[in-house]
Amino acid sequence: AMASRGVGVVNLHISCGLGNAMGMLYNAYREGTPLLVTAGQQDRRLWFEEPILWGDMVSVAKPWTKWATQVERVEDVPLAVRRAVQTALTPPTGPVFLSLPVDVQMEASDRLDMSPIRLPNPMVRPPRESLVRAAEVLRSARNPAILAGSRITERDAFEPLVAVAERLGAPVFTESGTTHGRLAFPSDHPLNGQGLPLWSPEVRERLQEFDTLLVVGMDLLRQYVYHEPARAIPEHIRLVHLDEDAWQLGKNYAVEVGVLGHIRISLAELNDELRTTMTNTEVAAARERGETRAAAHRAARERFAAQIQAEPDSRPMTPLRLMGALAGVLPDDVAIVEEAVTTTNTTFERLGRLRNNTGYFGHR
Repeated sequence: AMASRGVGVVNLHISCGLGNAMGMLYNAYREGTPLLVTAGQQDRRLWFEEPILWGDMVSVAKPWTKWATQVERVEDVPLAVRRAVQTALTPPTGPVFLSLPVDVQMEASDRLDMSPIRLPNPMVRPPRESLVRAAEVLRSARNPAILAGSRITERDAFEPLVAVAERLGAPVFTESGTTHGRLAFPSDHPLNGQGLPLWSPEVRERLQEFDTLLVVGMDLLRQYVYHEPARAIPEHIRLVHLDEDAWQLGKNYAVEVGVLGHIRISLAELNDELRTTMTNTEVAAARERGETRAAAHRAARERFAAQIQAEPDSRPMTPLRLMGALAGVLPDDVAIVEEAVTTTNTTFERLGRLRNNTGYFGHR
């Protein structure tokens, strides 16, 4: 589903099948995977006897789906499927669940509405006032940075994100290795700041130097272990958050500007606003920032490559040596599904070897 950008369909075997699938359903929900999950249900005439394989599947699935229901009439099956697919594919995307009792499946009807699924256009433009205010905050920043999440990839927003980063001279940080998801920024770009650290004190240290953050298509933030009271985002930082998911705007951190709209359109229009309003002094400062960041990026990559080369030629091979060897032979168009988070340690991205921007699928 994530690769095709359509809806995936999974049919499970009644309550035991749903139970076995819950871990994957949870991951699909956190990732925002558009997924239609169906499962057969026992004949409703047996329910009072609590038959084998029966269970309250809707209640089980509901916490980790956008919508979960049971179809009670055969005439409602086409409508339920249309509604489920539209719900799954409407941003913010996610899984849905339909329970289908066997007696409903066995019914016949000549009154089925088989109209095709017609999805509304999700490309909603952001409010002009929000974009103007966002551009004002970003223009006034002395040291801005960008935090980019998986929804960049899902909305084909690489090009406008790169344009905004280059215009601001701002490094782009992606989510940490345990919640990386998709590749949100070209790995070989000189403004790629790599993934954020896992622990919130280290995130805070990494971001401390910046005065403004533009957050795009990213849940801010998914923490793993409690490390309060010092929060991951330093208090002095001004936040501009752009997303298509209204729930994420200001959810965990107060934002100065929240921009709600289709991510690719919003970034493109933000870039246009910056292009037409930045002064010559601001353009020169951004260019200087970009050159400084690019030099630091090259130096960090060279240090990391040297670290790999310094690994001992031992048996068994060290994880870092293995990942470095694989990085050297990866085809540019390769698709990578990453499950070995601690072993890979974002080595491919840190070496700039993930050239297929839409072909990376990481753990979330």
